[in-house]
Amino acid sequence: MSLHQAQTDALEHLVLALVANAKRNGRDLDGLFADAHSSIMGEKNASGTTQKTAAAEYLAHLKQLSV
Repeated sequence: MSLHQAQTDALEHLVLALVANAKRNGRDLDGLFADAHSSIMGEKNASGTTQKTAAAEYLAHLKQLSV
């Protein structure tokens, strides 16, 4: 496993743990994911449409894991 993949895996586990904690505490997960989606799509950097779309699709995947 590459260092990049290990970092990505660690961040994914952290996000899912935070989402699980938020869910247990009655937080609005739909709003959380909507905010994250807006952040991804609104980035004002070198990310192109393809990268933003891929990130948004992966965010949707994480949302499905949190159900």
